[in-house]
Amino acid sequence: LREHPLPTFTLSVKTGEKSEIVVMRVRRWGREAVCAQSRRGDGDWEDLGLCFRTVFEDARPLLVPGQPEVREYRFRWWENGHPAGDWTEVGKITVSPV
Repeated sequence: LREHPLPTFTLSVKTGEKSEIVVMRVRRWGREAVCAQSRRGDGDWEDLGLCFRTVFEDARPLLVPGQPEVREYRFRWWENGHPAGDWTEVGKITVSPV
């Protein structure tokens, strides 16, 4: 566990009903879970919840229907019922209408 000080992740999109859905693949490296946050547009960071599995999806609707947007994501460990450690670097991906 010491050799992995932060979670690692990849971002991709898949087709949803009205817009694309972000698929996050998160490596927990044997930890209990990771906390996930996202930011859209010029907004604040939003808690997405805890990832206990490898794949986590963000199916929130677009802020402006029909208009693509850039979403940012970051993660950190969840241990013993609390967030732990530093945030990962921020990953960005564009989400488009279908």
